[in-house]
Amino acid sequence: MKGNKMKPDFQHTIDRPDLLTPEKTVDCRFGRVFTEALDFIMEYQLLRTDLWRKFADLYRIQPDAKHGWSGEYWGKMMRGATWVYAYSYDEKLYAILKESVLQLIGNAEHEFLASMNEKTLRKRVFNFMAQCPVAVIFTTGLTVFPEFIEAAMIYAVPILSTQSTTSYFTAALIGSLSLSLAPRITRHGVLVEVYGEGILISGESGIGKSETAIELVKRGHRLIADDAVDIRKVSAKSLVGRAPSSIRHYAELRGVGIIDVCRLFGMGAVRTENEINLIVNIVPWNTQEVYDRLGLEEQYMELLGVKVPMNTIPITPGRNLAMILEVAAMNNRQKKLGYNAALEFTEQVNQHFDENMGRNT
Repeated sequence: MKGNKMKPDFQHTIDRPDLLTPEKTVDCRFGRVFTEALDFIMEYQLLRTDLWRKFADLYRIQPDAKHGWSGEYWGKMMRGATWVYAYSYDEKLYAILKESVLQLIGNAEHEFLASMNEKTLRKRVFNFMAQCPVAVIFTTGLTVFPEFIEAAMIYAVPILSTQSTTSYFTAALIGSLSLSLAPRITRHGVLVEVYGEGILISGESGIGKSETAIELVKRGHRLIADDAVDIRKVSAKSLVGRAPSSIRHYAELRGVGIIDVCRLFGMGAVRTENEINLIVNIVPWNTQEVYDRLGLEEQYMELLGVKVPMNTIPITPGRNLAMILEVAAMNNRQKKLGYNAALEFTEQVNQHFDENMGRNT
């Protein structure tokens, strides 16, 4: 009709800013048995990120149209989890649920959207895009629906596309974000790779850390960082160190100056980053101190909440630090493989002592 505006196909409204928040606040608590059961379910099922990943991958990798209702498991778990969150308001559970609904449009999702009629597809796409996700990624080189592009222009949501499969891209994306967003600190020291073990050399300034690193490089090992080490926590038990970009591959030797280790010793003498497996703290020899001579006392240094094995090496003129660090690296590797020379030596001494005591009695 002339003068009248065309009525849209649907009217989009958001009653609640967060779909995980219940419409009405209900203040109620159940009995002890129910609460214990709920805590058990949360701890052993709903808070297990590996379980969520299995269900999500099952849905993404195997489309429903060809392999049955593979997405049913993820859907049931999500439905139950939202009800549990409405009761518990557990922040960790909330974070897992938000992560689980990260949208990656793969074969299964694409087939599902393609099966809808135009009006239903438009409504669902706009309903989803109105929640302003960080991005929508189409994997496997799939065609982007025009409705997504239109909604992306309205709600300012990036649309990305990749030729990689959904499972491969998801793993690569999670790995990349884990590294980029990992907690980090900078520590004074030198990081070297010795026999595959990342050793962080610490100690007061001028004690000989850089000289030791250069000696290790001449022995065929690799330098990662000198003077300043950027340390990132990439997992609950792993730390990765690297040099700041401005001083990467450079080292300082007092009396000589700044040297470019990569140009001087070749590309095989340097490495960009490495996991920190051992910390060696170099200290001046103090005759008043009592140092561990057996190696039975395990020392650790905590960085970013991760405990890293540590050896304290007292130095005097004539001690070959490079050789000591090589032995420390091999010994640490043996311990990780389950062999501890100090424990075996102590057991043999005790056994020999017991045998002699038995003969004397």
